[in-house]
Amino acid sequence: MQIIIDYANINKEIEPAEWLSRPNSRVFYGEFMENDGVNQGLNERLSIYIISDSLGDTATSLVTAAMSQFRGTQSKIERLTKISSIDDVKEFMTPRIKEMNHKVAFYTIADLGLKEQVVQYVKSLGIVEVDLLGPAVDAISKATGSHPNRKAGINRELDAAYFKRIEAMDYAVDHDDGRLPEEYKDADIVLMGVSRTSKTPLSMYLASYGYKVANLPLALGITPPKQIFSVPNWRIFGLMSSPDVLSDIRSRRLGEVPPEIAKNYADVEYIVKDLAEARALMRK
Repeated sequence: MQIIIDYANINKEIEPAEWLSRPNSRVFYGEFMENDGVNQGLNERLSIYIISDSLGDTATSLVTAAMSQFRGTQSKIERLTKISSIDDVKEFMTPRIKEMNHKVAFYTIADLGLKEQVVQYVKSLGIVEVDLLGPAVDAISKATGSHPNRKAGINRELDAAYFKRIEAMDYAVDHDDGRLPEEYKDADIVLMGVSRTSKTPLSMYLASYGYKVANLPLALGITPPKQIFSVPNWRIFGLMSSPDVLSDIRSRRLGEVPPEIAKNYADVEYIVKDLAEARALMRK
């Protein structure tokens, strides 16, 4: 069993670093956040409980989309994941029963027996309950005449696609920041750009979809490795930005570094030349 509490403005993506964890606990804590905008009727706090025998990501995405329709509502989403018995749910709900908030429980539970126990228990608490998975599974079963597996987390089982993504992420790490240019021939994508054009984050993002991505930093006056010219043009993508934006990012990156050490790194005029040389290379 795992409990995750996502407290955030519902239009804001949650970053793990924003969660505060208590020692020896699998519960993540935060505060109620108010959704920006005009209140459309719900003017009190809303507690949303997501209960799942898997990770609850599907339910969280759906609930977040639904909550975007209610501006001005203070809300929190609490996730109870990997449940294996009704006792897990009771342990989770007991300290929350007396909370003076509106309450809604959403669940994605594959096991029919466990789901029925959860439904009856939540109803006994007077909490509105919503089955997010059952109707979809039943509709597909009715349309196809097939019986569902009723197995939790089956969409997360390891398969060939999973191992391809892992391999791609390893490749992106090994070929970050211009490393191993002799292996560019094996890359699905090669990103190039001057410093602070988000080459590494984009490389990792694409790798998470299974693309082998290498990235090559470009710097004024430095000749790129010859191997880049052997890569088919359609595999190479140049990343650009504006001088002002890059200057701001580079300045913040430097922090307390003395100007004499950083030299022209964040200077706008230098960056203009840096970008011009990079663009000329990309056009070759």
